[in-house]
Order: sequence, then C-alpha cells, then structure tokens
Amino acid sequence: MSEIVIKELVKKDLDKVSEFASLGMGFDQYTENKLALKMYSRYVALSELAKSTLAIGAYMDNRLVGFIFARLDGQRKVQLNVGDKLLVKLLDSTIEKLDWTGLTKKYNAINQDMLSQLPEKSREITFFAVDPTITGRGIGTTLINTAEKYLHGPTYVLTDSNCNYQFYLHRGFKIFAQNDLKLEDDSPLTCYVLTKRL
Repeated sequence: MSEIVIKELVKKDLDKVSEFASLGMGFDQYTENKLALKMYSRYVALSELAKSTLAIGAYMDNRLVGFIFARLDGQRKVQLNVGDKLLVKLLDSTIEKLDWTGLTKKYNAINQDMLSQLPEKSREITFFAVDPTITGRGIGTTLINTAEKYLHGPTYVLTDSNCNYQFYLHRGFKIFAQNDLKLEDDSPLTCYVLTKRL
C-alpha cells in the first residue's frame, strides 16, 4: 500500500481540488451543464484558496488524494496568479447576475448571521475534501490533524447538509449554529457553523 505524504499543495493540482470538491459537495445537484459545473467548481476552489493561509495536499504516489485549506488571522494569504484572480472576479459578478431566485444571497446571509454570533473567528477550515474513490486510508484524519497543529485554538467550519459534515462531528466538532434554507426545487438544505478548540 502506498504511503500518504502531506505537503504544500502543488498549484497544478487545482483541477483535482475542483473535482474532489464538486463530488464531495454535490455541485452536480445544481446544474446538468458540464462546463458550468467545471467552472463553478474551479471558482469555489480558487475563492477558498484566496482567503486561506494554509493549503496542503495529501499525496499517494505523487497523486493528489485530498486537500485542506485553512485561514489563520495574521498569516500571509496564499497568492493567486493574475489569471486566477480575474476568473474569480468575473465569476463573482456572473453568479451575482444569474442569482435570479436570490438563493446565493440567502445562503450567504444565513452564514453571515450565524457567524455574527460566533465570538472567535480568527481560525477557519476554509475548504476540505478527499478523493471519494479512496476510503479507509485515514486521508481525511491525517489532513485534519495537520491543520489542527497549524490552527491550534478555537476553530470554525462553515458547511451544509450537502457536504459530509458528519466527518467533523466524529472528529469532535460541535454544532454552534444551524439554519435551514429551501433550494429551488423545494428540497431542504441546512447550513452549519461547527466549532472546536484544536
């Protein structure tokens, strides 16, 4: 069995980051358009990377099998190249214009409202996913353990019921706040702020 190596994320692996995130967060529930799905997944990956101060990957045989991004106030943020910055800006404005139902605004407002109740916001796990085809190898646990050493203090995660939030609960995170939202097809979505002192 191959050994898991934890190291700084290699930027060329952002396509894999987007792919794992799309699968793990169920982005395909929102569109059947493959190009839109790919662009949105890339946008989310870049947006989260831009606000992070830590970006590490788990590698097996030099192949990315998982990643975690985190933010610690006072540390230097990961730098995006000019093309990626432009893509994020372009997609920010496009998503805002295409948000006919106001769902994105509602989702963001719910999260901001929950975060406003949180007394300590200097440490955050911003983005985290593992290759869904590999299970039982402890990849997620290894990544979380590495992030814990970096963050070392009260930490929060913004997540929702379309993601595998139960993983965090098994790792000792507690639900600090939750709020429900209806998606365009009337299916429910629960937004969470999870917290833990690492």
